[in-house]
Amino acid sequence: MWYTSYLIDVNKGDPNPVAASFPDQDVILLWLEEITQYGFDNFSNLTGFNVIFGYMARTLPDQFGDYLWWYDKGNAMIQKAYHDAPENLIAKAMYYSSIDDKAYRAVCTKIWERITPAQWGKSEVQQYFFRILCGIIAYPGAYEVKKICPDDSCVNYD
Repeated sequence: MWYTSYLIDVNKGDPNPVAASFPDQDVILLWLEEITQYGFDNFSNLTGFNVIFGYMARTLPDQFGDYLWWYDKGNAMIQKAYHDAPENLIAKAMYYSSIDDKAYRAVCTKIWERITPAQWGKSEVQQYFFRILCGIIAYPGAYEVKKICPDDSCVNYD
């Protein structure tokens, strides 16, 4: 998911885009293991790491190994981020996203009262989190609506 978003960002507007050559699955899994270990070794006390990596582990636990273990690990990382920095609205939103939809939406509203899409950024990853954090509600026309397939017969995913 992140590699694809990276390729989209790198190639945006480029008339000669980088070919989307994906490494073998074994190579990707090795990179994921190395990056995961590096993150835990160097950033495990940082709120940002715990929020983003925790979200990734909770959302895609099967990419890391044992599904339930990684799902629980992702939740624990998000809980740690929120408890370490309760004033961090991203950590707070991710914390409430799986336990209290009303509180989650209230936090998301606070986020978009403090920041605009222009300040947020335009990368594919930033746009993804814009949607995850309900930015589309506060700023419905902020980003171009993407389609699932390239022809005009498909529906918008927003």
